[in-house]
Amino acid sequence: MTALIIVSILLSLASYNYLPDTIPSHWNINSEVDAYSGKLMPSILFPSILILFYLLVVYLPRIDPLSKNIKRFEKEFHNFILILMLFFISLQIFITFTGLGYELKISYLMIPGLSVLFYYISVLFQNSKRNWFIGIRTPWTLSSDAVWDKTHKVGAKMFKLIAFVNLAGLWFQGKSLVITVSLAVFSAIYLIIYSYLEYKKI
Repeated sequence: MTALIIVSILLSLASYNYLPDTIPSHWNINSEVDAYSGKLMPSILFPSILILFYLLVVYLPRIDPLSKNIKRFEKEFHNFILILMLFFISLQIFITFTGLGYELKISYLMIPGLSVLFYYISVLFQNSKRNWFIGIRTPWTLSSDAVWDKTHKVGAKMFKLIAFVNLAGLWFQGKSLVITVSLAVFSAIYLIIYSYLEYKKI
């Protein structure tokens, strides 16, 4: 993780003087640039995000009252943060090369990248244990190990499905983001209701 932070900082320093003052910073669902920013913004933003992720790995287990449970899925948590960091440094590289004038299509990064993230969220859900910071945290999952485990088992299946549906967006890119976001919102609402109903059973 430390190595990725160093790579991000070095990339910012090495590319800064070669970038124009204004570079593309946002793309719409059709992979068209629809917003620009000054070159300083991504140069600072991405190293800062990676440092924040590193701090989460270090400090979340220390301040969670159920830190012993985080230890039980520590490997999966660390791997998820590592994947997040790789995703953001890939986005930094993409924005850097786009700013330098290369014509690249954002969907070829975002669609597979988001699919990997959703898939590993399902892995994290499958292995997570009750805690205050990581996972599907509702009043009912936080109150019962049984409800936590059942809700996360269902959530793992749903997010794995989202990962594969999103990956199919490589073939129908215009609708990919809309479908993925809709499924994610539906899943979040469903899991909240599901956790409540499971809690009522006990």
